[in-house]
Amino acid sequence: QVLLVDNYAREQDTLRAIEQFDPQIIGLYMHTPGFYVALDLLETIRPATTAKIVVGGPHASLMPETIPDYVDHVVQGEGEHVMLEMCQGVEFPRIVNNSVSGRITKLDVIKFPDYKHFINEAYNWEFELYGSKASKVLTMHTSRSCPYRCSFCGVEAIWTRRYTYFSADVIVNEIDHLVETYGADGIYFREDLFTANHKRVRRFAELLKQRDYSIEWACEARADITDPSLIELMYESGCRGLYVGVESGDDGGLDKKKKDLDLATMRQFFATTNSVGLATYATFAIG
Repeated sequence: QVLLVDNYAREQDTLRAIEQFDPQIIGLYMHTPGFYVALDLLETIRPATTAKIVVGGPHASLMPETIPDYVDHVVQGEGEHVMLEMCQGVEFPRIVNNSVSGRITKLDVIKFPDYKHFINEAYNWEFELYGSKASKVLTMHTSRSCPYRCSFCGVEAIWTRRYTYFSADVIVNEIDHLVETYGADGIYFREDLFTANHKRVRRFAELLKQRDYSIEWACEARADITDPSLIELMYESGCRGLYVGVESGDDGGLDKKKKDLDLATMRQFFATTNSVGLATYATFAIG
Protein backbone atom coordinates (compact mmCIF):
# COMPACT_ATOMS: atom_id res chain seq x y z
CA GLN A 1 0.00 0.00 0.00
CA VAL A 2 1.35 3.39 -1.05
CA LEU A 3 0.46 6.98 -0.15
CA LEU A 4 1.90 9.81 -2.24
CA VAL A 5 2.30 13.23 -0.60
CA ASP A 6 3.32 15.89 -3.15
CA ASN A 7 3.82 19.24 -1.46
CA TYR A 8 4.80 20.82 -4.77
CA ALA A 9 1.30 20.24 -6.14
CA ARG A 10 -0.44 21.39 -2.96
CA GLU A 11 0.88 22.02 0.51
CA GLN A 12 -0.39 19.34 2.87
CA ASP A 13 -0.20 18.47 6.54
CA THR A 14 2.54 15.88 6.16
CA LEU A 15 2.53 14.85 9.81
CA ARG A 16 -1.22 14.27 9.72
CA ALA A 17 -0.83 12.19 6.54
CA ILE A 18 1.86 10.07 8.25
CA GLU A 19 -0.25 9.67 11.38
CA GLN A 20 -3.29 8.50 9.39
CA PHE A 21 -1.41 6.21 7.00
CA ASP A 22 1.03 4.84 9.61
CA PRO A 23 3.78 3.87 7.12
CA GLN A 24 6.57 1.41 7.75
CA ILE A 25 8.85 3.10 5.20
CA ILE A 26 9.00 6.77 4.16
CA GLY A 27 10.84 7.58 0.93
CA LEU A 28 11.88 11.15 0.16
CA TYR A 29 13.22 12.46 -3.16
CA MET A 30 15.93 15.10 -2.82
CA HIS A 31 17.50 17.43 -5.36
CA THR A 32 19.97 20.20 -4.51
CA PRO A 33 17.68 23.23 -5.13
CA GLY A 34 15.26 21.73 -2.61
CA PHE A 35 17.91 20.53 -0.16
CA TYR A 36 17.09 22.88 2.73
CA VAL A 37 13.34 22.43 2.31
CA ALA A 38 13.93 18.67 2.43
CA LEU A 39 16.02 19.04 5.60
CA ASP A 40 13.21 20.98 7.27
CA LEU A 41 10.76 18.26 6.26
CA LEU A 42 13.04 15.50 7.57
CA GLU A 43 13.50 17.29 10.90
CA THR A 44 9.71 17.53 11.21
CA ILE A 45 9.08 13.91 10.25
CA ARG A 46 11.79 12.10 12.23
CA PRO A 47 10.50 12.72 15.80
CA ALA A 48 6.94 11.91 14.75
CA THR A 49 7.40 8.39 13.38
CA THR A 50 9.27 5.15 13.91
CA ALA A 51 9.10 4.40 10.18
CA LYS A 52 12.29 3.71 8.28
CA ILE A 53 13.29 6.88 6.37
CA VAL A 54 14.93 6.43 2.97
CA VAL A 55 16.30 9.33 0.91
CA GLY A 56 17.12 9.15 -2.82
CA GLY A 57 17.36 11.40 -5.86
CA PRO A 58 20.20 13.36 -7.48
CA HIS A 59 21.40 15.17 -4.36
CA ALA A 60 21.45 12.00 -2.29
CA SER A 61 23.23 10.19 -5.13
CA LEU A 62 26.04 12.73 -5.48
CA MET A 63 26.42 14.06 -1.93
CA PRO A 64 25.33 11.34 0.52
CA GLU A 65 27.63 12.77 3.21
CA THR A 66 25.29 15.79 3.53
CA ILE A 67 22.31 13.66 4.57
CA PRO A 68 21.67 13.76 8.36
CA ASP A 69 22.66 10.69 10.37
CA TYR A 70 19.09 10.09 11.56
CA VAL A 71 18.09 9.12 8.01
CA ASP A 72 18.12 5.32 7.93
CA HIS A 73 19.15 4.78 4.30
CA VAL A 74 20.59 6.87 1.47
CA VAL A 75 20.14 5.34 -1.98
CA GLN A 76 22.57 6.37 -4.71
CA GLY A 77 21.31 5.71 -8.23
CA GLU A 78 18.22 3.72 -9.21
CA GLY A 79 15.91 2.79 -6.37
CA GLU A 80 13.23 0.47 -7.78
CA HIS A 81 14.85 -2.83 -6.82
CA VAL A 82 16.16 -1.49 -3.52
CA MET A 83 12.76 -0.22 -2.39
CA LEU A 84 11.00 -3.42 -3.41
CA GLU A 85 13.50 -5.58 -1.54
CA MET A 86 13.41 -3.27 1.46
CA CYS A 87 9.61 -3.69 1.60
CA GLN A 88 10.19 -7.44 1.50
CA GLY A 89 12.43 -7.23 4.56
CA VAL A 90 15.89 -7.37 2.96
CA GLU A 91 18.51 -5.60 5.08
CA PHE A 92 20.71 -2.91 3.48
CA PRO A 93 23.64 -0.79 4.68
CA ARG A 94 22.93 2.87 5.41
CA ILE A 95 24.52 4.01 2.13
CA VAL A 96 23.22 1.89 -0.75
CA ASN A 97 25.48 2.56 -3.73
CA ASN A 98 23.56 1.60 -6.86
CA SER A 99 25.08 4.32 -9.00
CA VAL A 100 27.46 2.12 -11.02
CA SER A 101 27.29 -1.63 -10.36
CA GLY A 102 23.58 -1.55 -9.63
CA ARG A 103 22.38 -0.05 -12.90
CA ILE A 104 19.24 -1.76 -14.25
CA THR A 105 20.08 -2.96 -17.75
CA LYS A 106 16.64 -4.04 -19.00
CA LEU A 107 14.09 -1.36 -18.22
CA ASP A 108 11.18 -3.23 -19.86
CA VAL A 109 10.81 -5.26 -16.65
CA ILE A 110 10.11 -2.08 -14.64
CA LYS A 111 6.53 -0.90 -14.20
CA PHE A 112 5.66 2.66 -15.17
CA PRO A 113 4.36 4.92 -12.37
CA ASP A 114 0.69 4.37 -11.52
CA TYR A 115 -1.06 7.59 -12.49
CA LYS A 116 -3.94 6.98 -10.09
CA HIS A 117 -1.68 8.61 -7.47
CA PHE A 118 -1.28 11.77 -9.57
CA ILE A 119 -4.25 12.22 -11.87
CA ASN A 120 -6.45 14.19 -9.44
CA GLU A 121 -3.74 16.59 -8.30
CA ALA A 122 -3.69 20.21 -9.47
CA TYR A 123 -0.86 19.92 -11.99
CA ASN A 124 -0.63 21.97 -15.18
CA TRP A 125 -1.67 19.32 -17.69
CA GLU A 126 -1.12 21.41 -20.86
CA PHE A 127 1.56 21.77 -23.54
CA GLU A 128 1.94 25.54 -23.20
CA LEU A 129 5.49 25.60 -24.52
CA TYR A 130 4.65 24.14 -27.91
CA GLY A 131 1.36 25.83 -28.77
CA SER A 132 -0.45 22.49 -28.70
CA LYS A 133 -4.16 22.16 -27.98
CA ALA A 134 -3.64 19.01 -25.89
CA SER A 135 -5.31 19.47 -22.49
CA LYS A 136 -4.28 16.32 -20.62
CA VAL A 137 -0.57 15.82 -21.17
CA LEU A 138 1.02 13.07 -19.06
CA THR A 139 4.77 12.83 -18.62
CA MET A 140 6.87 9.73 -19.20
CA HIS A 141 10.51 8.80 -18.58
CA THR A 142 11.52 6.08 -21.04
CA SER A 143 15.31 6.23 -20.90
CA ARG A 144 18.07 6.86 -18.42
CA SER A 145 21.36 8.71 -18.81
CA CYS A 146 22.88 9.96 -22.06
CA PRO A 147 25.69 8.47 -24.17
CA TYR A 148 27.29 11.85 -24.95
CA ARG A 149 30.03 13.70 -23.04
CA CYS A 150 29.03 17.39 -22.85
CA SER A 151 31.33 18.95 -20.27
CA PHE A 152 28.68 21.14 -18.59
CA CYS A 153 26.20 18.33 -17.88
CA GLY A 154 25.75 16.46 -14.59
CA VAL A 155 23.97 13.43 -16.01
CA GLU A 156 27.11 11.28 -16.25
CA ALA A 157 27.92 11.90 -12.57
CA ILE A 158 24.56 10.48 -11.54
CA TRP A 159 24.03 7.69 -14.09
CA THR A 160 27.41 7.10 -15.78
CA ARG A 161 27.18 7.33 -19.58
CA ARG A 162 25.48 3.96 -19.85
CA TYR A 163 22.28 4.68 -21.77
CA THR A 164 19.34 2.37 -21.02
CA TYR A 165 15.79 2.58 -22.31
CA PHE A 166 12.35 1.04 -22.56
CA SER A 167 11.58 -0.51 -25.95
CA ALA A 168 9.29 1.31 -28.38
CA ASP A 169 6.66 -1.43 -28.11
CA VAL A 170 6.47 -1.16 -24.31
CA ILE A 171 6.24 2.65 -24.50
CA VAL A 172 3.34 2.60 -26.95
CA ASN A 173 1.53 -0.08 -24.94
CA GLU A 174 1.76 2.19 -21.90
CA ILE A 175 0.43 5.11 -23.94
CA ASP A 176 -2.51 2.87 -24.96
CA HIS A 177 -3.22 2.45 -21.24
CA LEU A 178 -2.93 6.18 -20.49
CA VAL A 179 -5.28 7.06 -23.34
CA GLU A 180 -7.85 4.44 -22.41
CA THR A 181 -7.73 4.91 -18.64
CA TYR A 182 -7.17 8.65 -18.22
CA GLY A 183 -8.09 10.19 -21.58
CA ALA A 184 -4.55 11.40 -22.25
CA ASP A 185 -4.23 13.44 -25.44
CA GLY A 186 -0.56 14.36 -25.05
CA ILE A 187 2.72 12.83 -23.82
CA TYR A 188 5.82 14.77 -22.77
CA PHE A 189 8.97 12.62 -22.60
CA ARG A 190 10.96 14.27 -19.83
CA GLU A 191 14.16 12.23 -19.91
CA ASP A 192 17.54 13.72 -20.75
CA LEU A 193 17.57 12.55 -24.38
CA PHE A 194 14.60 10.71 -25.86
CA THR A 195 16.15 10.68 -29.37
CA ALA A 196 19.54 9.13 -28.56
CA ASN A 197 18.63 5.90 -30.37
CA HIS A 198 17.18 6.83 -33.77
CA LYS A 199 16.08 3.27 -34.48
CA ARG A 200 13.97 3.27 -31.32
CA VAL A 201 12.45 6.65 -32.22
CA ARG A 202 11.51 5.42 -35.70
CA ARG A 203 9.91 2.25 -34.34
CA PHE A 204 8.03 4.28 -31.73
CA ALA A 205 6.70 6.75 -34.31
CA GLU A 206 5.66 3.97 -36.68
CA LEU A 207 3.72 2.18 -33.92
CA LEU A 208 2.05 5.37 -32.72
CA LYS A 209 1.03 6.31 -36.25
CA GLN A 210 -0.78 2.98 -36.57
CA ARG A 211 -2.98 3.61 -33.50
CA ASP A 212 -6.67 4.41 -33.96
CA TYR A 213 -6.35 7.43 -31.66
CA SER A 214 -4.39 10.63 -32.21
CA ILE A 215 -2.06 11.95 -29.56
CA GLU A 216 0.48 14.77 -29.54
CA TRP A 217 3.91 14.41 -28.02
CA ALA A 218 7.12 16.31 -27.35
CA CYS A 219 10.56 15.40 -26.06
CA GLU A 220 14.09 16.52 -25.35
CA ALA A 221 16.20 15.97 -28.45
CA ARG A 222 19.67 16.39 -29.94
CA ALA A 223 20.21 18.40 -33.13
CA ASP A 224 21.80 15.45 -34.92
CA ILE A 225 18.73 14.04 -36.73
CA THR A 226 19.63 14.75 -40.35
CA ASP A 227 17.36 12.18 -41.99
CA PRO A 228 14.30 14.16 -43.18
CA SER A 229 12.21 10.98 -43.34
CA LEU A 230 12.63 10.42 -39.57
CA ILE A 231 11.62 13.99 -38.67
CA GLU A 232 8.64 13.78 -41.03
CA LEU A 233 7.60 10.46 -39.47
CA MET A 234 7.90 11.95 -35.98
CA TYR A 235 5.62 14.81 -37.00
CA GLU A 236 3.11 12.49 -38.66
CA SER A 237 2.93 10.40 -35.48
CA GLY A 238 2.01 13.48 -33.43
CA CYS A 239 5.32 15.08 -32.42
CA ARG A 240 4.73 18.81 -31.96
CA GLY A 241 7.78 19.98 -30.08
CA LEU A 242 11.49 19.33 -29.54
CA TYR A 243 13.54 20.83 -26.72
CA VAL A 244 17.07 20.92 -28.12
CA GLY A 245 20.47 21.57 -26.56
CA VAL A 246 22.36 23.91 -28.92
CA GLU A 247 24.57 25.46 -26.22
CA SER A 248 26.81 27.56 -28.53
CA GLY A 249 26.62 29.32 -31.90
CA ASP A 250 30.34 28.83 -32.52
CA ASP A 251 32.15 25.65 -33.54
CA GLY A 252 34.99 26.47 -31.16
CA GLY A 253 32.53 26.86 -28.31
CA LEU A 254 30.93 23.54 -29.20
CA ASP A 255 34.35 21.87 -29.16
CA LYS A 256 35.16 23.32 -25.74
CA LYS A 257 31.88 22.02 -24.41
CA LYS A 258 32.61 18.59 -25.98
CA LYS A 259 29.27 18.74 -27.75
CA ASP A 260 30.43 16.46 -30.60
CA LEU A 261 28.20 18.43 -33.00
CA ASP A 262 28.98 21.17 -35.51
CA LEU A 263 26.96 24.13 -36.72
CA ALA A 264 26.42 22.67 -40.20
CA THR A 265 24.66 19.62 -38.73
CA MET A 266 22.55 21.80 -36.45
CA ARG A 267 21.52 24.08 -39.31
CA GLN A 268 20.45 21.08 -41.34
CA PHE A 269 18.42 19.78 -38.39
CA PHE A 270 16.58 23.06 -37.80
CA ALA A 271 15.95 23.59 -41.51
CA THR A 272 14.26 20.19 -41.65
CA THR A 273 12.17 20.65 -38.50
CA ASN A 274 11.05 24.07 -39.73
CA SER A 275 10.08 22.67 -43.13
CA VAL A 276 7.64 20.18 -41.56
CA GLY A 277 6.28 22.68 -39.01
CA LEU A 278 7.79 21.04 -35.94
CA ALA A 279 8.27 23.55 -33.10
CA THR A 280 11.76 23.71 -31.61
CA TYR A 281 13.17 25.34 -28.51
CA ALA A 282 16.90 25.65 -27.83
CA THR A 283 19.03 25.85 -24.70
CA PHE A 284 22.36 27.71 -24.48
CA ALA A 285 25.19 27.34 -21.97
CA ILE A 286 26.74 30.77 -21.39
CA GLY A 287 29.88 31.43 -19.37
